[in-house]
Amino acid sequence: HDGGEFHQAKLGFNFEGLDQEEAVRHKFDAKSGTFVIDKVKCLMQKETMVTELPGATRVLYRCKIISRLRGADFYVAKAYRENVEDATREIYFIDCKMQILAKNIAEEYNKLKPPHRIDFLECFILEFQGRDGSPLFAAEKFVEGSYEKHSSNNGFVEESRYRMTPHAFSHFSYVICNGKR
Repeated sequence: HDGGEFHQAKLGFNFEGLDQEEAVRHKFDAKSGTFVIDKVKCLMQKETMVTELPGATRVLYRCKIISRLRGADFYVAKAYRENVEDATREIYFIDCKMQILAKNIAEEYNKLKPPHRIDFLECFILEFQGRDGSPLFAAEKFVEGSYEKHSSNNGFVEESRYRMTPHAFSHFSYVICNGKR
């Protein structure tokens, strides 16, 4: 194995023995306000990822999307837990749209040249039509390293390492959207 393959295995990205699947990818285009659809080939692990901060509402899977132009890229595919009552198919699309809109708001925020820039990962929806029920997964690029949560939509604020940037951006996004998004 070369160093890259060893590093991928160390991170848990081992797709040996898995069958390649075709999925429909739904990407939100903020300019048109619609989802653009294409097909991709991917490999997804059956076991969920174990993380330091397990999500209360979603489980994570390692995923590899294969492209003729770029080779293969590693992603995290997220699915709502079965016990989440409002986890409809529509909520995946709402979540994805919100993340792309947040990315656009972050670009506006960054034009003001704050001390620390904000960015959001691009996300998309994977629909596996070859599986029972055509399950959906929200997917975004895998980012190596530890994750630090600063705040949440239900009032959580990290106080042990209070950071101004996440809260300044939260306020900026509220103001720029007139409190509506």
